[in-house]
Amino acid sequence: MSHSIPVRQRRTNTSIKLSTKSPRDPRNNPSSHLLNMLLNYIRRYSLVILLAIGVISSTMYLIILKWHWSVTHLFSDSSSLDPAAIAIQLLIVAESGMAICTGGLLAVVSILLQQVVRNNLASDTTLAVGSGAQLAMMLAIVFFPSWSLFGSFWVAFIGAIASLGLVMLIALPSKLNPLVLILAGLVISILTNALVSLVMVFNTMYLSSLSIWSSGLLYQVSWQPVQTLAWVCAIAMPTLMLLHKPLMLMALDDEQATRLGLPVQWLRIGVFIVCALLTAIVVSKVGLIGFVGLGAATLINAMHIRHIRQRLWVGFLVGGLLLWLTNNLLNIFNHFIELSFPLPAGAFTGLLGAPLIIWLILKQRKDQVAEEAYDLLPERKQIAWWQFLVIMVYTFVVALIFVKGVSGWHFSLDIGSILQFRLGRTLGAAATGIMLGIAGVLLQQMTRNPMASPEVLGVSSAASISIVMAYLIFPSLSMLSLVGSGFVGSGIVLLLVLWLANKVHSSYLLLIGIAIGALITACSAFINFSGDPRLEAVLFWLSGTTYHLNPQTAYILLGVAFIGLIMSFLLVKPLKLLSLSETVAKSLGLSIRLSQVLILILVALLSTVSAVAIGPLSFIGLMAPQLARSLGAVQVEKQLLLAAIIGAIFMMIADWLGRYVLFPYEISAGVISGIVGGAYFLIMMRKFK
Repeated sequence: MSHSIPVRQRRTNTSIKLSTKSPRDPRNNPSSHLLNMLLNYIRRYSLVILLAIGVISSTMYLIILKWHWSVTHLFSDSSSLDPAAIAIQLLIVAESGMAICTGGLLAVVSILLQQVVRNNLASDTTLAVGSGAQLAMMLAIVFFPSWSLFGSFWVAFIGAIASLGLVMLIALPSKLNPLVLILAGLVISILTNALVSLVMVFNTMYLSSLSIWSSGLLYQVSWQPVQTLAWVCAIAMPTLMLLHKPLMLMALDDEQATRLGLPVQWLRIGVFIVCALLTAIVVSKVGLIGFVGLGAATLINAMHIRHIRQRLWVGFLVGGLLLWLTNNLLNIFNHFIELSFPLPAGAFTGLLGAPLIIWLILKQRKDQVAEEAYDLLPERKQIAWWQFLVIMVYTFVVALIFVKGVSGWHFSLDIGSILQFRLGRTLGAAATGIMLGIAGVLLQQMTRNPMASPEVLGVSSAASISIVMAYLIFPSLSMLSLVGSGFVGSGIVLLLVLWLANKVHSSYLLLIGIAIGALITACSAFINFSGDPRLEAVLFWLSGTTYHLNPQTAYILLGVAFIGLIMSFLLVKPLKLLSLSETVAKSLGLSIRLSQVLILILVALLSTVSAVAIGPLSFIGLMAPQLARSLGAVQVEKQLLLAAIIGAIFMMIADWLGRYVLFPYEISAGVISGIVGGAYFLIMMRKFK
């Protein structure tokens, strides 16, 4: 055949082609090949190298600042040192060892959780493992002190495994959907924090010191905790290496892994138990360390390390270096600005959670969650408005006259007591319920997400943080100025929500609540540590209390609430169009951006005023619209009015229960709403498809 090439000719051409390579070609040079491999490794692990350089530099600087003895004595036996040298040795060496072990174990936990649930947002923090352990320890101290005889670890382990198990139970109907898992962790974290606040009512002084310790304090007074964690690391890491093959198969979907003979569910349960064990050990020694595990796992994902063995070892190293560097920087800061209290590394790492979560949200694809993510279709019913009005008036009257005192429950008709102690608090609670109910409807309609609310999206928390910062920097600010600062904070978060809405599915916007909630937790921890009475009042306000409200302030709040209700009715038409889709709304002549800005301004105003009045609340803006819809208020205007009424009723009941249910102790309305609202949220999540 004329077009074919003879075999001999093809071989000759090949030999000629091969012979054209020069012996000096870099590809044939072994040293050049090694150099390229080295450069690739440096590029791949550049983040680890930078962390190591930062740790070494900060440690050397800390030694120069603190250690005034011979460097050889830094690692000497403590018995041969004087007390001052022992204290500095523990600060430099023991705290560093604790940081390496703690950060490394939390990183391993996060990597394991991400591997078995296939979710890059999974960690000990986002799945509420640590918060469950902390709650169990506080419950044991107050109600079962004899349990401490068996050690704090087992108590923390029970709490961690119970919390993680509850998260998985909630997510089972959705087949462990990644979004449902994280939202369940968010809700249970809020619920456990509310329960911790409730438990602290019984022994405020002692449990306050315990909550300070549980904020992630690496401060050490002996070598025993470091030695314990070192042994745990020495046992856990080699043991996990033996499980690398089944863990690698868990990266497949359940059906494929089962076909290959892997007992998927049993392995998943086993990994959950291991994660609960490791987290419980860390929490029992140093308390909660927020977002270090998630941060380390995120860096590992950014390095594109695939093999589980490398992920675990490098993750352990990165987590340890992250926490070590954080602790070094805090110790250096504390050297130059002397404080009366040690700074908690765990609370400081919590501050890093907000930008980290937002960055992870941006990495989610917009089509990752189906539009039919919720099974919450309401039925239109006839609404008996007079019944709800009667219930609201009845609740208001009962909250004013039915009280509990030293002699028990009784009716109190003393006008002076009503005006001085009850009227302002009851009216203020009703006004904040109205405002949050309206804000919840506005957000749910605008984002087309029935699980959105000012509290869940972090709007109320952002307003509270802004108010606290403004108060700390400028203590003499007027109430109007505080409202302005809160409005700026909530406005920033709402703009962030609006920006993210165009980049990710609206369901992922709910995860912003995790990020902003981390900031609130960190702020509360720093306030707890300070011991400043002025800041303790701020902490009391952050729990969501009506204690300081008087009738004059309550009248102003009611006025704002009714103005907000009227303004929301003016936005009914844009809301109806936006609830369809932006494309449909735009085709019908609606100015999308102008409508969204007006809605966001109103939501920010209502959220800020309610936050200034009684602090951040949980779930009122979620529950009121949901209940209004389930009761038949499908049309926006009816939903606005009914959600306002339900919000007022619920807040009056929460405030009344908080005042009297544990008399003479008082529970803030924010704690009551967090417990009831958290339970309601969990029930609603069972309806996720």
